[in-house]
Amino acid sequence: MIGSRGRAATDHSRLALSRGAFLWWLWPVSVIVGVVYASLLPFDLSWSAFQPANGFGLGAIGWRDTSREDIATNLLVYVPIGFTLLVFLAGKRPVGWTHALTTVIFGAVVSVVAEGLQTGTASRVASWTDVILNAAGTALGVMIGVGWDRLARVGLARLRRRINERPFSTASVVLVLGLFVYHLSPFDWVTDTESLHASFGRARLAMVGPPWAPAEEPPWTAVLDQLGGCAWFALLAYLLGLSAREAKRPPALSFASTLRDGLLLVVLIELMQVFTESHIFDPAAIMLRAVAVAFGGWCSIYVVDSITRSSWRRRPGMAVPNVFLVWLGAFQVTLLLLGALDSSDWSLRGLTLAGVQDPPFEQPWRQPIGVAAHDMFSSIVTYAALVVTLAVLLRRGRVANAWLTTGAAVTLLALGIEVLRCARPAHGVDFTGPLFALFSAIGVATIYPVLRPAGVHGASSSAR
Repeated sequence: MIGSRGRAATDHSRLALSRGAFLWWLWPVSVIVGVVYASLLPFDLSWSAFQPANGFGLGAIGWRDTSREDIATNLLVYVPIGFTLLVFLAGKRPVGWTHALTTVIFGAVVSVVAEGLQTGTASRVASWTDVILNAAGTALGVMIGVGWDRLARVGLARLRRRINERPFSTASVVLVLGLFVYHLSPFDWVTDTESLHASFGRARLAMVGPPWAPAEEPPWTAVLDQLGGCAWFALLAYLLGLSAREAKRPPALSFASTLRDGLLLVVLIELMQVFTESHIFDPAAIMLRAVAVAFGGWCSIYVVDSITRSSWRRRPGMAVPNVFLVWLGAFQVTLLLLGALDSSDWSLRGLTLAGVQDPPFEQPWRQPIGVAAHDMFSSIVTYAALVVTLAVLLRRGRVANAWLTTGAAVTLLALGIEVLRCARPAHGVDFTGPLFALFSAIGVATIYPVLRPAGVHGASSSAR
């Protein structure tokens, strides 16, 4: 028989899953709106260009040559449309040809509408070549969605079982992959001897000497970047230590294996950056991250047991005590606030809301796709980590509507950061950051309820 606690846990899991499923419809809508929005930047539209004689802009679409970067951009931008729309249309049913064909047609229609509107935009060039590439990108997203459907039906059960059995080991593997992607993107590998020599020439081989930050930036800017990077390696070491303890290794051996694996990753990532054009080898980063690895491993092996009295082994959700969450949240908020003061000419006296500087996402649109993707990924992960920290803390405090409260608070924090940046000369409010914060909150609120029942309820029951 299932006890009252078991029924309550099951009902809570179903409620969480239903809330997560309710948010899924936001993804295809948001992606489609975002793609059309980005297609019309910087919004220098001339409505007089849309006349019945030219089919309201469709007749003005021509053919043009395109560069490799434009091909990659037009393909990749429509991949999320194909993926999210296919997953939404299929729902819990197996993906069929009707879903795939409908998605590709809809993606092509969205592309035609966007290109038609671009005929009235002075800074954009409308082309049927882009329509074909966008449709191909949608089809690529459909293929990824088909693969995801099969993975979700076979691999997701295995993933949930692994999270159930080894939650901290699984989390550490995911974080290792994320650190490799973040620190090596956009993967502009050195391919010739001259570039390799230039890469070695950029290396900061001295542990002390010139400041890490450029002359026009205050010295704490680079310090904040280093602290932010160290925090992720400390978190990795914390998870590695917990994964060793959940494998029933003694404390001394767990600490030794955590140091070995963490330091190996730190050195490997930094050495691989020598062979990229956009990264710089820095021995000081190795030293600081090594200290972070030692600190994170020490906390997970020798501190958390005394705080929780080892009860986290029965309840993995308590492996991060409330006091850790409070300090972690304060650290994240402090980094974000101090990051707004990233200019030497920042002055509170110059604080003025000079209006909106650029339309949201215009700055990423003006950057190369690799740089823009890296910056967007960094912003989303930063805000998503803060959302998780604050939401879990509020949920433990039994605060009603914890996800809604956290999402609103983090979005307002991002807006406040943009207001602080208005203290720099010729800088207006840019809503890109607050929108990233909002999207991060929605994403975490969608995904977290799906994985949490396996990582918490399932693991606790198996521990009994």
